[in-house]
Amino acid sequence: MFGQTEPGSFVVRVLVPLPPQVGGTQGSFLFGAPTQPEPFGRRVTSSLLTALSAARRALVNSIISETLDPFRDAVEQGVSVELCRALSVTNGDASDGGVEVSVAWGLSAPRPAAEPVLFQNSDLDVLGQAADFLAETQAREDFELEGYIIKLARGVEANEGDITIAATIDRQILKVLVGLPPGQYKTAGLAHTHDLKVSVVGELGKEGRQYRLFSPRNLRVVPAEDTSE
Repeated sequence: MFGQTEPGSFVVRVLVPLPPQVGGTQGSFLFGAPTQPEPFGRRVTSSLLTALSAARRALVNSIISETLDPFRDAVEQGVSVELCRALSVTNGDASDGGVEVSVAWGLSAPRPAAEPVLFQNSDLDVLGQAADFLAETQAREDFELEGYIIKLARGVEANEGDITIAATIDRQILKVLVGLPPGQYKTAGLAHTHDLKVSVVGELGKEGRQYRLFSPRNLRVVPAEDTSE
C-alpha cells in the first residue's frame, strides 16, 4: 500500500504489511537465522533490493568497461528487461535529479540496515540501453508471440516447416522465425492463406542476427474478437 508522501521532488512511500505471526521472529535476524520462513511481502522486498543493487553495480561496471555485458551477467541476481526499462523512465522529462530507493525494515522483524540504491539522472539513459540490450540477447521464457505469418518454408516432411511471424515486440515490429513441429505447419498454412493472426508460445531469443522462437507450442489462430485491428 502507499504511505504518506514526504516533502521533496517526488517521494513515494510504499508500505508492505507483515502478518502478526512474524512478531515471533523479533530479534532473530540479529543473532542468526530466522526461526520461521519470511512472509511473501518481505521476500519480494528483499529480492527487489538485491536486483536494484545488482543493477547499480552493473551500471558502474558497464561505464568502466564501455560495454553492456555486465547487465547480462547480473540477470541471475534479478536484473531484467522490465527492471531496467522501468528505472530508465522514472525521471520523466526532468533534466536533473535521479532515483533513490531505500528500505526501512519493520520493528516487528528487524534486519540489518540496507544501503539506499541511487541512480543519477545521467544513469537512466544507460539503463534504457541496457533494457534494449537484454531484450535482444536474453531468452524470454513462456513468451506469447502474436502476429501475422509473412513467410512459409516447408520442411522435409510435408507437415512440418519454418514460418516467419511479423509481431510488435517492445514497441518494434520484428520478424521472428518459428520452426513448427509436425502437425502445426498445416494450421499455419491455412492462417497465412486467409491472412489470420496467430499466437504461439515459446522461448524468444536470437540466433545470430535472427530472432527465433525456440520450443514453440500451442499454435492457434487468434479469434477476430481478440485482435486489436
